[in-house]
Amino acid sequence: MLPPKLQDPGSFTITCTIGELEVGKALIDLGANINLMALSMFKRIRGLELKPTRMTLQLVDKSLKYPYGVAEDVIVKVDKFLFLVDFVIMEMEENGDAPLILGRPFMKTTSIVIDVENGKLKVRVQDEEVNFDVFQAMSHRKDDKSCFQVDIVEELCMMQGARMRDASLLERTLINDYEDLHEEEDKVIEECVWNLEAIKEILAEKASFENIEPREKVKESKIELKELPPHLKYVILEENGGKPVIISTSLSPKEEEKLVEVLKANKGVTGWSISDLKGISPTYCMHRILMEDNYRPVAQPQRRFNHVMKEVVMK
Repeated sequence: MLPPKLQDPGSFTITCTIGELEVGKALIDLGANINLMALSMFKRIRGLELKPTRMTLQLVDKSLKYPYGVAEDVIVKVDKFLFLVDFVIMEMEENGDAPLILGRPFMKTTSIVIDVENGKLKVRVQDEEVNFDVFQAMSHRKDDKSCFQVDIVEELCMMQGARMRDASLLERTLINDYEDLHEEEDKVIEECVWNLEAIKEILAEKASFENIEPREKVKESKIELKELPPHLKYVILEENGGKPVIISTSLSPKEEEKLVEVLKANKGVTGWSISDLKGISPTYCMHRILMEDNYRPVAQPQRRFNHVMKEVVMK
């Protein structure tokens, strides 16, 4: 018998600590022959010495990368065990899920045994061992405790200064912005202020109410029912023969009964006459065309057909 096909169990990771820095999850990569660390992480760890190297790394896409240096004998703590590990330091972006890559040298040092079927990873040191459950580690949420600050005060000040330079004299007067003004502008501003003070106070009008008589109900004229094709028929929603609707004759009696109940419960939705059509009150919504500040009305000339085209259309 052939064994059943199984899905990808995911990457194997372990939690480790370097000095006072909790790395979190480190990727166990059987295809890497080095232990790789980002330069940004190296700078956060105190007490590490970086040595230059002439090493050249060839990636999967056949491109060549030159490491920043090598950090030797770095103490890595995995659970209760301590290991000396050599890391290749490269200037690259950290992966948030697994910022550290531990390759085959680390796996040989720690005598790692991976059980892909059960998702288990075992680290052995002499007679002691520690087991990691890959599936349980994947279900844990990674808390990012980083804090970032964005300072845009200077940019906002520049934007405000540019806006005020383009503002009109009246606007600058109203908001008390008297900086960077010339003598001619001062005179114009004083004139604007004097004109504002000369305007008489507009008294608020008293509210007035007007009684509006309700509209007289329009007498509904009798609707003339026209002859329908065989697949359609009329259904009357009111007892006095009013408000007819057209439904299909292919409906079963039960379906027709349910449909008629729904139509009777929602008779007010349908506009049976012009007076039944409900519009939108201007107090709730009013459509307006937003124009730009420097717009001006322009009368467009009417376009006409040329004589040849006009003759063709008339024919």
